[in-house]
Amino acid sequence: MLLLAPLAYASMPSPADLRAVADPAAAREVFKHAPRGPADAAAIAAPPADAGRAWDIEGYVLAVRIDPVAQTVVGHATITAVRTGAGDLLLHADGPVLGEVRVAGAAVTPVVEGSELRLPIDGDSATVEIDWTYDEVRPNGIQWGPTVVYSFHEPIGARTWLPVYDLPDDKATLTWEVTAPDGWVVAANGVLEGTTVADAGWTTWRYTLDEPIPTYLMTVHLSDYVLTVTGDDIPIYTWAYPGREEAAAETFGTTAEMLAFFSERYAPYPFPSYGNAMAPFPGAMEHTTCVTFSEDLVGGTDGELVNAHELGHHWWGDNVTLGDWNDIWLNEGFATYTEALWYERTYGQEGLTEYAAYLADAFFEWQGLEGRFPVYDPLYMWGGVVYDKGGLIVHMLRGVLGDERFFAALADYEADHHLGNAVTTDLIASVEASSGEDLGWFFDQWVYGIGEPTYTWSWARQSDGAGGWQLDVTIAQDLATFRMPVPVRVGYAGGTTEDITVWVEGASVHTTVCLAEEPVTVTLDPDLWVLRTAEVFEVGVAGPLACGPHAEEAPPEEEAPAACGCAGTPNPLGALGALAALGLVARRRR
Repeated sequence: MLLLAPLAYASMPSPADLRAVADPAAAREVFKHAPRGPADAAAIAAPPADAGRAWDIEGYVLAVRIDPVAQTVVGHATITAVRTGAGDLLLHADGPVLGEVRVAGAAVTPVVEGSELRLPIDGDSATVEIDWTYDEVRPNGIQWGPTVVYSFHEPIGARTWLPVYDLPDDKATLTWEVTAPDGWVVAANGVLEGTTVADAGWTTWRYTLDEPIPTYLMTVHLSDYVLTVTGDDIPIYTWAYPGREEAAAETFGTTAEMLAFFSERYAPYPFPSYGNAMAPFPGAMEHTTCVTFSEDLVGGTDGELVNAHELGHHWWGDNVTLGDWNDIWLNEGFATYTEALWYERTYGQEGLTEYAAYLADAFFEWQGLEGRFPVYDPLYMWGGVVYDKGGLIVHMLRGVLGDERFFAALADYEADHHLGNAVTTDLIASVEASSGEDLGWFFDQWVYGIGEPTYTWSWARQSDGAGGWQLDVTIAQDLATFRMPVPVRVGYAGGTTEDITVWVEGASVHTTVCLAEEPVTVTLDPDLWVLRTAEVFEVGVAGPLACGPHAEEAPPEEEAPAACGCAGTPNPLGALGALAALGLVARRRR
């Protein structure tokens, strides 16, 4: 989910304008709920996972009769489940007034412990039927308005009006049978199968979703929507207010392109439909195939980027679902980076760099409000640490692995957990297996740890007396435990550039590189592949003249400069030894 305040742009802001809107107080408020600071952030900390789940819920059929005027719900749930261990079937209800509960047609009395219902059931499978009513008018899972009614469940709001298992580690198929007064259009998860007349003045809308989802992603909307269906293989629903159809078409007009692009970048789109339903909600929420989308973000704002974020969730969150709320960054970090990928598709490398800067600016702005805490098991689940830093962690992982291995690793991660659940350790295991890299150091410092380094660096050059040049680069950091490959870009008089990558670890590292021509500019990490609090440039002093490897001695996988060395004298270390001693990981000319 993403919350954005309206911006004064007719479409996505350009790279020149983007960073100006990173101030959360002015524009991009990345809170799904009302902003809270460190003092009361613990009040909405991650709810605990259930360690004793003995049943797997396979499917829900939720038949609800919603009266928007009386603000009441009458419901009947049919829940199918199979046993996975010893114990009772656990459900949650913290608002519904329960009527009869039946298992295989026989009445059962649940054991009630707070919001938990435990049903003692014999056998290895069960069909549970529950009748309930609901008429409590308060801010919770279902939001009542004069012209729009919608439900919102994240993280544990489904239980406030539905009897369900309301934690993310159990996913089930879903059928909605929503009966509403005539004139009200219903939007919900899945594919619209049709409508039937219920009784005088009432119509039943049926939506089905055969792919399993958790309860926090279920939703129902009622309004006087104009429903538009576009798309070819995948139907794209837009539930817009009357008179807002043109604005909705503008905001969601690139959805089909997004579906195709992210299907190429990640994996084939995993659901049978996609859609957006307008609501008086201050942001957007990734309800599976039926995104709740702020009426204020439709038309004339940066709604296209919000759409990219919520669509990204349909791979990361809706498809591969966090197994525990401590891992919320797996949802929001990857969805935030999906924005960056769409921005990169539009504006190229410049756009990607600016988006990384934008996320960094927003993260540091929020740090003063939220405080400092790890991305994993965050003190506050809905702010800049989880969203902006989470997105930058995905960006930095791409920088460490390179594009080919990064996107291959994401495809493998999706395949490993397709329509299932994952936690951070699952991501690490999958990416390590795919890339062949030990990445524990990366996740330890960025996900489980706290802090971002400040780099103090310098460079100097000198002629080697043989037509070549020696470049000395020194990089120090205040967090000596951090380890990162830091790109350095060398510019030449003719306008060409060469990128080298230096592994910075410990308090300081010094790198010496032999070049074919005189360097005139040196820039530390110009494309912002490393999150840092600041960088401080100092005047450098050239080190002792050190002969580098000759071009003909460089290993085939390295792109060596046209000439290098001291008066043609071979390097006694040999090419591979020199590369290792100098700390040079790779060189790439542009």
